[in-house]
Amino acid sequence: MSEILGKLEYDEIRLIRFFRCLTLRQKDELLCEIVEKLIACYPIDPYMHLSAEPSKDAIEELSRDLEERLLLTMPPIEPWDYLDDLIYHVLESAWPEGLSDALLGSSEYDNDHAQALLDGIEEIAKEYGFPEPPWFELKDMLEFMHAWRDRIVEVIEKKKRKKIRYIHPAPGSDFSNSD
Repeated sequence: MSEILGKLEYDEIRLIRFFRCLTLRQKDELLCEIVEKLIACYPIDPYMHLSAEPSKDAIEELSRDLEERLLLTMPPIEPWDYLDDLIYHVLESAWPEGLSDALLGSSEYDNDHAQALLDGIEEIAKEYGFPEPPWFELKDMLEFMHAWRDRIVEVIEKKKRKKIRYIHPAPGSDFSNSD
C-alpha cells in the first residue's frame, strides 16, 4: 500500500489523524460526501477514452444521476455471466438504498453489503428460475465490492493526473476541481 500512496504530505497526515477521531457513522458520511463531490466534477466512465467525442460525452455523463454513473464503473463479472442483465435486479434487490451507500461509504459495513449481494443473487435466481450459483461466497462479494471501489478511485486519479478538468461542477455540486 505504501508504494501506491508514496510519501504522505503534511495535510494528508492531518486528514488521516482527524479521520481516526470520527465515529463510524461520521466516517461513512464523510467518505460518501468526498467521493460524491469528486464524482460531480470528474467523469468516471472508464471507457470514455474510446469515445469519438470524449469532451461531449463527459459533459453528458456529468449531467446523469449518480447511481447511473456508478454503474459505468462496475468491474467485469465473469462468474455472473449466467445472470446476464439480471445483475441490475440483483443490485437493486441487495442495495435498495442505492449503490452509493454500499460503494462510497465506510468499509466497516462491507460484510453486511456483501451478504445482501448474496441474498440478492439467491432472490433473483429463484424469481427468474435460475439455479442458485454454488460458487459464490461472502469473500467473492467482498472482492467484487473492493474491485468496484478501487475502479472508481483509479478512474478519478487517472482523470486528475491527465488534468481532465470540468471547472463547472455538475448541477447541485458546491465543489470545484480547479486548483
